[in-house]
Amino acid sequence: MFKKRRENEGKVFCIISPNVFIEAWLTGVPVISLKVDPDGMIHSYPLGRFSQSMDQVLRDVKELVGDESLWNEYSRNVSHFAMENFHIQKNLGMLLGLTRLDDS
Repeated sequence: MFKKRRENEGKVFCIISPNVFIEAWLTGVPVISLKVDPDGMIHSYPLGRFSQSMDQVLRDVKELVGDESLWNEYSRNVSHFAMENFHIQKNLGMLLGLTRLDDS
């Protein structure tokens, strides 16, 4: 699920499908994922929480929403991680290099 953030709303995305991880991270929003942690990124970089059950999802949401310091830490992590790994300029440069369309 992915929804546009409004003030005091959508501070955490609970994700079941990996298709929206990058979208959330590019907007600085930590994720809570149920049983999906692509390449261990959520755990390794800390980008949010990787939950194994719905009960754990509920505990993780409560903790993350209730702890502004933790949310801010994860938000900084996801923003940095997304810009380093998924920013359009970086990926475009790599694609142009692969296709030899880049003259530089």
